[in-house]
Amino acid sequence: MERRLVEAPASLRERILDAVRSYGLGNREKGKGKSTAKVGDDPTFPVSRFPFPSFLREVADALVEEAQSAPPSRSTALTLLAADALVTLACEAVAESDPAQLAEMR
Repeated sequence: MERRLVEAPASLRERILDAVRSYGLGNREKGKGKSTAKVGDDPTFPVSRFPFPSFLREVADALVEEAQSAPPSRSTALTLLAADALVTLACEAVAESDPAQLAEMR
């Protein structure tokens, strides 16, 4: 994922990566959206253990909720841009693995 963000502005790239790290990977607690595992625990994001596009959408949804609960500011705008970028990354991942599934994403 980081290689896809190489050309993104540094502040946006860091916001995206921080959100992914703080949200966590792997065995998320049901309903909490958090995990005991972190991004650094498994940098390869194995699909067999983890539905990567779904995870990116969950993180994006969490960022949108965060932005909605905050007053309008530059930070809130950056949060919304990060959410948008994560949805784009999720769509790209689906398009690369199974383009027919793009129509089924919600």
